[in-house]
Amino acid sequence: MNTYFQFKQFIIHQDKCAQKVSETACIQGAWTTIPPKAIRVLDIGSGTGLLSLMIAQRYPAIIVDAIEIEQSTYEQLNENIQASIFSNRIKAIHQNILTFHPTEKYDFIIANPPFFENQLSSPYEQKNQAWHSTHLSLEELAKSMNSLLQDEGAFSILLPFNRKESFDKLASNYEYSPIQTLLMRHSENHPIKFMIGLYSKNKIAESIINLNIKQGESYSDEMTLLMKPFYLKL
Repeated sequence: MNTYFQFKQFIIHQDKCAQKVSETACIQGAWTTIPPKAIRVLDIGSGTGLLSLMIAQRYPAIIVDAIEIEQSTYEQLNENIQASIFSNRIKAIHQNILTFHPTEKYDFIIANPPFFENQLSSPYEQKNQAWHSTHLSLEELAKSMNSLLQDEGAFSILLPFNRKESFDKLASNYEYSPIQTLLMRHSENHPIKFMIGLYSKNKIAESIINLNIKQGESYSDEMTLLMKPFYLKL
């Protein structure tokens, strides 16, 4: 496992973080569309700072608050941010999202939450916080995002595809519905494994987009186009 990832405009060190840089998170950072009028963005459970840095690269007018609960991960998050050319627009915050009460609400939230619920936990507390939803359930996350967003705000979330239906129901409790969804699979011969959803209170029909990451042994044309601004070898 690499202790760092070099992207075209920033570097991510990850030796202090339980949740490492993943291909799906990179896709979320590259694909998520933020509304034109949005200025204040919150990255919940920022980890290495990957999503905050990708959003800052794509949207030069946006400022990002990156919140992380785990101490050593927060320290590395802050180091990655401070070492980047986007440090003047990203602020690392060491706090639990459940007790976070900012003075202003946000225009947009991006989140890559814990994937596993009611499954065998790791004996390592840091990894449990990164990968399991015992510390932050999807219900708590949905409630927090609703309280932290402006009424016209929107959010992006990355989840296993098999959790989409249950999360859609949770989001609807706060009048959010999916307006655009990216369905990811390794290739056309594989089942859909992950989804990225954009949710808002705008009552518009959901747009579904499919992404095959690989075509044969190489990235698909769609994946190459999406990741070219970030990956060194594209």
